[in-house]
Amino acid sequence: MDKGAALFLLVLAVGGLSDTTNALAESESTRSTIDKDGTVHAAAFEIPFSSLASEEAKKVFIEESSSMKAKASFAEGLSTTYLSTPEGLTEFILRWRKSSDEERKKIAQEMTKIYPVTVTPEVFGGVQTDVVMPRDGVSAQNENRVLINLHGGGMIFGARYEGQVMSIPIASVGGLKVITVDYRMAPEHRFPAASEDVAAVYAELLKRYRPENIGIYGCSAGGYLTAQSLAWFQVHNLPRPGAVGILCFGWGGGDSSYVASVLSGGAAPTEPRMSSKNPAIRALGLCASQANPRDPLVNPMSSTAVLAKFPSTLFINSTRDGMMSGAIHSHLQLIKAGVDAELYLWDGLGHAFMYDTRLPESHEVYNIMVKFFDKHLGHEANH
Repeated sequence: MDKGAALFLLVLAVGGLSDTTNALAESESTRSTIDKDGTVHAAAFEIPFSSLASEEAKKVFIEESSSMKAKASFAEGLSTTYLSTPEGLTEFILRWRKSSDEERKKIAQEMTKIYPVTVTPEVFGGVQTDVVMPRDGVSAQNENRVLINLHGGGMIFGARYEGQVMSIPIASVGGLKVITVDYRMAPEHRFPAASEDVAAVYAELLKRYRPENIGIYGCSAGGYLTAQSLAWFQVHNLPRPGAVGILCFGWGGGDSSYVASVLSGGAAPTEPRMSSKNPAIRALGLCASQANPRDPLVNPMSSTAVLAKFPSTLFINSTRDGMMSGAIHSHLQLIKAGVDAELYLWDGLGHAFMYDTRLPESHEVYNIMVKFFDKHLGHEANH
């Protein structure tokens, strides 16, 4: 090798070593650290939108990122102003309720353009409900079946329209009658008011339908109330329904209770998203604030004996939902208790994503729910 070639290789080697040294220095500065208790302190990093989600989901996420920040600022502003006193907390909830109900009403009205239904107010067992029916009537195979939908909204808002949002597509796609329950909520009422209302509607429907032909489902707080209602039925000697669906909800914290805030465009939390230190969560937890959290009627996951009596259960959640980890954990607890349970997760989607009919993932959810209830309703329950 001549001297010129040797010098050229030496320059390359030195340059490569320099690049490697710089890369190592950069990686060291961005590397996460882990405390003795397992807490991870992560340096700033970028999270691309999921390559597994639809292009429609990506477009909607980008379009709504500014509105998500506005909603967070709205809630933060209200919480700062009103949460210092019980009276302020009530005012905060009522304002939040008004804003949310107006938004859900618009969504429900838009849904009827895609999913033609009729919505009829009706009282069952002294409880106000909306009966949602396919415009062309219930299909022949579903004449003896009915679904109960328990709306979300943290048990502080969501009456009527929140329930309709998750009733309209299921009724239309499945050719089913869906009854959405306007159960009593906080701050006007406390636990067990909501469970009592669901039981009253259920007991009235038992006069017309066999229990194995009745399904119950709910999203978010509605999923929580679905499980609470099953525990309530057990204690009050009501037969268990044929199947249930728990959407956008799960018990416990876990990784997603921290990560989901960041993935939704929020700040990295120093407390779990569902922490009692979060002012919005204080409002959402008001309904059960005077109850024993270890009571299986409040937290069914606290009792293996209660879980073992659950009917077939469907869990639906998504990776950018703060409750995803809880849903995974809850599904596992039911499996361990010997219950037939199914879990479906969608990547890149947030809490209650199935409210948005623009997303193909939402239509997947509707079809999966309809197939699940079609499979399980009408079969004799094992007690």
